Amino acid sequence: VWDDNYEREGFVRVMNGPLDSELGLREHDILIFKFVSSSEHGGIYLNGVVLHHPRNRKSCIAMITESLFRRVNYVLRHKSKC
Repeated sequence: VWDDNYEREGFVRVMNGPLDSELGLREHDILIFKFVSSSEHGGIYLNGVVLHHPRNRKSCIAMITESLFRRVNYVLRHKSKC
């Protein structure tokens, strides 16, 4: 879903993953995570934490762990924020 639609909605890819750290991320960037075989999960970066909706749970704000950084497939940013 993400791969086919982000450009049409005004987003650009600004980084490819996996990431080692938060270096280069900006507040409100969209982190697209890769689990198994597809880019199927997204979260909003909020200066050290990520707002996302884990499977079978309520939306939450969580610390970004090293494990999550390794699962980032790419980072999107809206054109208005570039």
